[in-house]
Amino acid sequence: MAPTSPAWPPTARARFRFEAQAGRTLTLMTLAGPGNVTLLARYGAPPTSTDDAFRSARAGSNIETIRITAPQAGTYDLQLSGSYTGLTVVARQ
Repeated sequence: MAPTSPAWPPTARARFRFEAQAGRTLTLMTLAGPGNVTLLARYGAPPTSTDDAFRSARAGSNIETIRITAPQAGTYDLQLSGSYTGLTVVARQ
């Protein structure tokens, strides 16, 4: 998965899904573009601001990484939160 986002307004919450395999490290990343984004991820359900299993929030940056070393097989829901433009989302396994 490597979609590129359009210009999102402040506090936009774009969502993505990724089907993971068990036992292979899963790396979720955001790259490029100006702004400040927070990457949230959760297994089996969309993350929320109060209920996320994985979070990467590097202040003042659009370069975020979440690495899950022992993922479960199934769907991981990703959410982007913040103000950003021209962002690329990458999931690797």
